[in-house]
Parts: sequence; C-alpha cells; structure tokens
Amino acid sequence: MADNVLIAGEFTGNITAKDRLEITEKGKVNGDVTTAKFVMAPGVIFDGRCDMHSGQVLLEPVDSLSLPAPLVPSATSGLI
Repeated sequence: MADNVLIAGEFTGNITAKDRLEITEKGKVNGDVTTAKFVMAPGVIFDGRCDMHSGQVLLEPVDSLSLPAPLVPSATSGLI
C-alpha cells in the first residue's frame, strides 16, 4: 500500500493507493485496484476491478455474503 501510485508502464497485480492512483497513456494494469481517486489517461488498458473509497482505507475486505439482501418490492406492496 502507498499513498499515491503512478503507473507509466505495465503492471500485473493488485494495487492499493490510499489517496490516488494514476495510469498514464501508455500504462497497462492487469489486476484489482482500491483507491480514493483514480485517474486514467486516454489509451490506458485496465483489466480488473476498481473499489473506490472516500480517502479512508478499508482495513478489512467486505464479505459480500454477510451483507443483507436488497429490499425488493413485492407484487402486493403497491409499488409500481
């Protein structure tokens, strides 16, 4: 983990940037990123998932299986 990360070449792996991740126009990233600010120049190749946060680094990953199910209106709820 770093505060700021600048990629100007090719990188494979996951990246955690506490504040900002920037990929320049010839950059290639193959991996997941976690950051508050994500800047990509035109021409960037990015193959991965991006998790954005508000500047506070998440100390533990969120377990999606433990999250409550979204509320879905039923046909009898009166919502259209």
